Amino acid sequence: MMNANADTNALTRKLIPLGVSSWNKLVRENKLIVDKTAKLGKLVTLFDFVFFSRPRRMGKTTLCSMLKELFAHGPQNFAGTAIFELWPETKTYPVISLSFLSIACSEATTFEAELCKELVSAYKRAGFSSANNYKGIVSFNELKRELDDLTANQTPVFLIDEWDYPLSLHLNDPQLFAALQSVLSEFYNWLRQQDNARFILVTGIMRYREVSLFTGQNIQNLSMNLGFADLLGYTKEEIEQSFAEYIPQAANNLGISIDELWQALKHTYDGFCFDENASVKVYSPYAINKFFAPLDDPDFRKQANAKLKFNPYWMESSNASAALHSFLHARKYDVTELVNKYSQPIFVDKGTLTSPVRANEVTLDQIMVQSGMLSIREIADTPAAQSTATISTSPTKYKCEITNAEVASELSAIFTAHMANKDETAIYPMLQETQQAILSGDIELVCKSLNQLLNDSLYDVFDDKDAMQEKIYRTLFKMWLRSASVSTKDEVANSHGRCDLVAITKDTIYAFELKRVRYNTEMTKTKTLNAAERQMVKNDYCNNLLKERKLVVWVVVVICDKYRQIVAWRTITKTKLSTGVHTERHEGMIEPIAVENQEPPTPKTSDQTARKTKTVRRKTADKTASNKGSNSAGGRKSTTAKASHSKTSRKGSSKGDKA
Repeated sequence: MMNANADTNALTRKLIPLGVSSWNKLVRENKLIVDKTAKLGKLVTLFDFVFFSRPRRMGKTTLCSMLKELFAHGPQNFAGTAIFELWPETKTYPVISLSFLSIACSEATTFEAELCKELVSAYKRAGFSSANNYKGIVSFNELKRELDDLTANQTPVFLIDEWDYPLSLHLNDPQLFAALQSVLSEFYNWLRQQDNARFILVTGIMRYREVSLFTGQNIQNLSMNLGFADLLGYTKEEIEQSFAEYIPQAANNLGISIDELWQALKHTYDGFCFDENASVKVYSPYAINKFFAPLDDPDFRKQANAKLKFNPYWMESSNASAALHSFLHARKYDVTELVNKYSQPIFVDKGTLTSPVRANEVTLDQIMVQSGMLSIREIADTPAAQSTATISTSPTKYKCEITNAEVASELSAIFTAHMANKDETAIYPMLQETQQAILSGDIELVCKSLNQLLNDSLYDVFDDKDAMQEKIYRTLFKMWLRSASVSTKDEVANSHGRCDLVAITKDTIYAFELKRVRYNTEMTKTKTLNAAERQMVKNDYCNNLLKERKLVVWVVVVICDKYRQIVAWRTITKTKLSTGVHTERHEGMIEPIAVENQEPPTPKTSDQTARKTKTVRRKTADKTASNKGSNSAGGRKSTTAKASHSKTSRKGSSKGDKA
């Protein structure tokens, strides 16, 4: 529970906005504002026609709203912000603002009609009341002539938000994509000819070559311009300043230090990078707002056990991964390549991120980087990257990795759903069970949950090449165990060897050794567990991570090739006591999910009589067969014994010894 002073401060401070992108509403409701206005004067002074690419929920709509207010009414509504003194304009302009997020596009004719309707409304909002005369026009070719007449003696400003949303949403429907593209080509060809415009801003994610927006030289792509790298998104310094009252309260709520809070925020929500020098990193503003917002709620503050949560707020928000979903649904994507995307960095040419691309040539790399799933980490192939003494040249290739833990946890669900050909809603519970199990230290439940996920994966996930099998298991487990509270890394090396997988929780480091067996026999599994333990002891896996001051637990996992599931596990924990080294072991055998292991159905009461009659007849027949030959009866007993043995599972043993 918060102390009295914290509660009093919460009543007087500005509250965090949630789902508010209108500048006027932010000011009118006295919401907390992170001042991103300092560079707007330079933006509208140096450029006339600008394209700005950012992932969804990064502040593009608020940027459009700020510019609309500044151009339409001047800086009077920006008191206390940097732009109040820096706005270069002395007069106002009619502002036509349009968001493609609000335009329906189930088919091309409807889309064109909706576009015309929204344009008429936008012109009316900009002060052109006579635009209402054209509200019945459903052909853009007809409407554009009327709109040009309205602004013939004016100097308008155009703000187009999320321009590519209708196209990116339908990458899985080439025919509809082409039809929408035809309408949009006509619209953007018209927009490019607005020579009397004071300023034009277009925001979005992708740049499609088929649309005439990006032809010619008049539009400037500022998406990777260093000067505007932090125009959207929160820097650490901005969070420290604007959320100064929230930070100590959040640390107190979670029972951690402020430094530990920053480590968790960085791990979960930081990492977005949008500049060509790979030098500026920003946090997701939507996620940061959602994380701190409960501290504004009086009911939350009164609850003694209420805790802030590092949830995947940005990824769960509307349309954050819409383009990726559409892309994956558009094709049968190679599952092994999907797994590889998750397990290692990718390298992307600068041109891949800045040049327009044809819809049928869009790559997974482009979708994932442009939509924020992957982010630039560093320049990969310039002389500056190879030697700090060399003068930097224009970078041409970037090393990109999954942006942060929030994205990683949600990508796990997206990729797993694609691999299993299921909806994500069916995958989330299994992933959550797996991740909660590792947090609680229940390795048996971890293994059983992983088996559920393995069993739901389609057969083509598993490569027939023996060398690839272990890598696939390692990468899948890395993907499924990782969450906002669990970091994972594969092939973690020390001076003795390389551990297959490491999962790190708040207080424990789990070092996994994965072993495969061909047959699911007790002897084989026990022998494999013992051999793997000897290997881990010999190589002292994760001894180089002891500086983390967390308990290291070795985990052996045995996978049966026949079932493609985990069939045995063992944990080994070594600690130093006054009497010597204490070794604690726990282990168990896991029954595979297989038809041969299914339980017989429980008969309904109404069926008991009929089943009993059939059973008597069957016993009579069996007895007759038994009299004819004893060999078949012996075989039946052997089979029964084998089936019974397969269902036997050691629940887990604990042994202590001194070494």
